[in-house]
Amino acid sequence: MKDKIVLITGATNGIGKQTALSLAKMNAQVFITGRNQKAEQKQLMK
Repeated sequence: MKDKIVLITGATNGIGKQTALSLAKMNAQVFITGRNQKAEQKQLMK
């Protein structure tokens, strides 16, 4: 996934969250969005 850019919607929990984490571990550049801004901030800190 190196050099790939990915946008994950609904990335603050559930499948979207796990997908974002997995892709980030594979060195993809991951952008996330969700309905809960505080949860998004927590996710970015990981």
